[in-house]
Amino acid sequence: MNSINLKQLIEFFDEKVPSSIGHATALCSVLGEDIGVFLIQHYFEKENYKVNVYDVPCTQGTKKGERLDKWISIEKDNKRILYQVEIKNWSAHAIGGKTIALDADENSLKKHRIDRWQNQFKNKIPNKKSTKKVLIKMKPPEPNYEAKPMLCFWDAMHYEGDDEPFFEIKIIHDNFSNLCVFSMSTYIRKLIKNGNERIELNSDHMKDTLERKKWIDKIINN
Repeated sequence: MNSINLKQLIEFFDEKVPSSIGHATALCSVLGEDIGVFLIQHYFEKENYKVNVYDVPCTQGTKKGERLDKWISIEKDNKRILYQVEIKNWSAHAIGGKTIALDADENSLKKHRIDRWQNQFKNKIPNKKSTKKVLIKMKPPEPNYEAKPMLCFWDAMHYEGDDEPFFEIKIIHDNFSNLCVFSMSTYIRKLIKNGNERIELNSDHMKDTLERKKWIDKIINN
């Protein structure tokens, strides 16, 4: 069974070891969106939610206009939420990116999380066009769900420096009153801290990435 090596992910995207330089864009093209979706799904499933990842475009219902990366819904008890998700794999390799070691102390991590937050937000609103679009209302694939926007970043970030991988903030905006943020790096670090070295993938996880891996293995082999 395929699995994700969590420490290797941090080594590549956060520590930016010499052998990783020059490969981030290509690697993100292969697995970037898939890994963001999978980690969100994994997080909510560990919180005992029923999670559904939709294979339909996240658009405004028009041929033109903005689109996001994914629809993901969660269900538990009377809670039914449909997230319109935009995934950004900006890491230490990005322009303006910053490295942070796996074994960094909590004080360093807190400063890093605040710094990365300030790099992406102003007054709790995304400060880049490519992330602001998450606040455009998309046409939901499901009725009777509460729709919420979610930004999924690679970088560890939090407006107060906390180590929450997923959090929700109140915002002042015409379309939404809340914005959700998920940090892949923070979540992976928590899993590692709790003794997890790998996450196993089943046949429903990271389908596109695993298909690409099959082709790479066919093209380059012993």
